[in-house]
Amino acid sequence: MAKRDYYEILEVSKSASAEEIKKAYRQKAKELHPDKGGDEEMFKKVTNAYDILSDENKKNQYDNERKYGGQFGGNFNFDDGFSDNFFSRFFRKPKTNIIRGEDLNLNLNLTLEEIYNGVTKTFRYKRKAQCQTCTGTGALNGNSFKICTGCSGSGQKIRTGQSFMGGFSQVITECDECNGLGKATDLPCSSCNGLGTEIIDDTVEIQSPKGIAGHMQFSVQGKGGFKKGATIPGNLLVTVTELPHDKFTRLHNDLHYDYFITIPEAILGIKDAIVPTVNGHAKINIEPGVESGRALRLAGKGMPLINDNRSGDLYIHINIYIPKELNEEELKLIEKLSKKPIFKIPENKKGQKGIFKMTNEI
Repeated sequence: MAKRDYYEILEVSKSASAEEIKKAYRQKAKELHPDKGGDEEMFKKVTNAYDILSDENKKNQYDNERKYGGQFGGNFNFDDGFSDNFFSRFFRKPKTNIIRGEDLNLNLNLTLEEIYNGVTKTFRYKRKAQCQTCTGTGALNGNSFKICTGCSGSGQKIRTGQSFMGGFSQVITECDECNGLGKATDLPCSSCNGLGTEIIDDTVEIQSPKGIAGHMQFSVQGKGGFKKGATIPGNLLVTVTELPHDKFTRLHNDLHYDYFITIPEAILGIKDAIVPTVNGHAKINIEPGVESGRALRLAGKGMPLINDNRSGDLYIHINIYIPKELNEEELKLIEKLSKKPIFKIPENKKGQKGIFKMTNEI
């Protein structure tokens, strides 16, 4: 079969500008569009010619192939018949023998301790599995089929529309009536009524690594649902939810803990004060005269980094407890102490950073 030149198909010169090529394509597409009674094969040729000549890289490669002979990139030929295989390389979704089933969602609730140490949990759930009688085809005995009327057996549908450049474009999509199989059930399977699936009880073991963060998502391959015509099941999509903790607040990989002390303890200080950690306790020294809002950092006592040997830090936030109910004797004692010079705020302290600024710097 004689070969055709893309410039000849669009009837433009070899030196035509991008605007001239576009104009020629739009004119040809309007004349040849199948919906207007035009030649479908020529419409395909014009569309393909424009696809090559409107792309600078493809056009340069094509021009080089024309100059030196051979096929365009080893993958393109210029047959006058414009083979269906050639057209499908541009507009059709590549066919594959692997058709995946439906993905399922699972919410994994984890405590801070479980995230800190890592945990393995087992879940029971229901999912769609391949019907054992028809092996997922939905057809009686697994072989009672007829050609899909929606796509005439091709497994694809062609949708035509106007492109943003004013021309016409074709988009080839999977047939929604047969899921791209090209065939439909003639007589339905008696076990699944043509659905190709059956509901089963299944179990899955979820291994959550140390340090995983809330709202992270990971998948367990092959533990999702099946669907008619699929060759493999879908995946189980696991979303992590971190449960609130009664002591610690987590910010990224750091932990924050509010430690309350009395006014005398703030004045005198505390040696070997015991504070909680996720898996136990630690000792800290609180210096005399500590102010409320001060944060003490325990390096490496925070949450582990995922897939890493390092850990975040634990911040101990000092809070001075102020009693709200005092008896008459206690009030008199406080009033007496308040008159002492030591309880007056020095001038050089009045401009220092307060709790809010100190907290924001952590």
